Amino acid sequence: MNLDLYTLYMLSMVILSIAMVVYMVFATLGSRGKREPEKKVVTVLRCPRCGYTKTRDFREGDYVGKVVDEVCPKCGISLVVDAIYEESITSLNQVLRNKRKQEGARKTSSQLKGLTRICCALRR
Repeated sequence: MNLDLYTLYMLSMVILSIAMVVYMVFATLGSRGKREPEKKVVTVLRCPRCGYTKTRDFREGDYVGKVVDEVCPKCGISLVVDAIYEESITSLNQVLRNKRKQEGARKTSSQLKGLTRICCALRR
């Protein structure tokens, strides 16, 4: 089996091309399940007199320092845009899930403590 330089070069290019295609297929399939978390833009409104704050969804045209049409329920002065930020919806869902898990764990541990007390009382 005598291979000249050109045949060896072409064979290595074919192998390299196949390896790149396989890599790209696996990279595409691997990123399929990974979605970017959903984002929500929020505007924080603040009363300049009493400090009352209100959070609402961002509206086009909002900017920090803008006086909006909404009024403070405490003193009746127009609210000012104090902050605009983006929050991740999925992270909020994860926080809620973790909180529920912790509450469930607390209930379970308190139920176990109650059962332990009952068992100890029965032994006596």
